[in-house]
Amino acid sequence: MAARQAVALYKEPHQFEPLFPQKDLTQTRARARDVVQRSLKLTTSAHENTRTSLRELVRAMNSYYSNRIEGQGTHPRNIERALRKDFSDKPDTAR
Repeated sequence: MAARQAVALYKEPHQFEPLFPQKDLTQTRARARDVVQRSLKLTTSAHENTRTSLRELVRAMNSYYSNRIEGQGTHPRNIERALRKDFSDKPDTAR
């Protein structure tokens, strides 16, 4: 099986610049405010133990997908180990 070659998707600086809406932001701000208010309700509706468990799960999940976006195939088990500071003896895996 042939090795996968990295493909550069972004080659120009303007491709990394943030996109800013050019129209009236009233509706966008109202929707953002609604999201924040609903998230605050969720924060208080779950038991502290549940929130702690979810926080850990989401932390590992975010690490996994962040690594995928960066082109790294880090296995979730290795992410869990790294979060516990239990790094692999293999430099490539530990990195």
